[in-house]
Amino acid sequence: MLKKIFIALAVLFVISGVYLFWRFQDARTLITPYPYSFTEEASKSISTELASAEESKVLIIGDRMGKALDPYIPSINQELSTTFKTAPKIYNWSAQNEGIHRTIFKLKSLKKLPPVIIYHGSSTELYERTFAIEDKTAIFKNFERFDNEKIISLIITFPWLSRIFYTKMKYFDLGNSQEYINRYNSNQRIDEAEISFKIFQYQFSELIEYVKEQKSSLVIITTPLNLETRPIEICS
Repeated sequence: MLKKIFIALAVLFVISGVYLFWRFQDARTLITPYPYSFTEEASKSISTELASAEESKVLIIGDRMGKALDPYIPSINQELSTTFKTAPKIYNWSAQNEGIHRTIFKLKSLKKLPPVIIYHGSSTELYERTFAIEDKTAIFKNFERFDNEKIISLIITFPWLSRIFYTKMKYFDLGNSQEYINRYNSNQRIDEAEISFKIFQYQFSELIEYVKEQKSSLVIITTPLNLETRPIEICS
């Protein structure tokens, strides 16, 4: 009898060990369960711009929408020069096809944030691949656990616990931004959009909270929609 109990405990121990090994293998230590992270290459790509961004008083961030503000900067400077002895330096740090994940990464690379930050973006969030639609269930479940106050308190206190609480996903290591060719069918694109909106919800909240924590003022310009544009594709 004791021998059977010993064998059962040994089997249970082995199964538990295998399960924990599977959970920990390739799992990452995360606070917010984003399925991506940035490499050293990404840091190097923005290193020459950090000083200009830090020295500015008004920093514009975003994607092509932010870049579209470039022609207005000289007239804004001219108008500000009538009010200030020295017009506040405006630096446009927006970039074509830049998702909010890269915008946040760039801001967190600064030693200090400018007093005023203008965000005008979110129009090309799916330009770069940052998640796998096959992980939809895992991604939604992870954010559900992130919203659980007890679980997130434990993860913040002991970050390694995230490897247990969060379900494993496919992780994307982002260097320089690269466009990916979307070959998903209509049903898969619905899943892709749903996941993208879910992740964006937390990214946008993070952007707002981070700027507030750094005692800067955030101005958000809503991305305009051209209602006269004809549909490019109709969902089946």
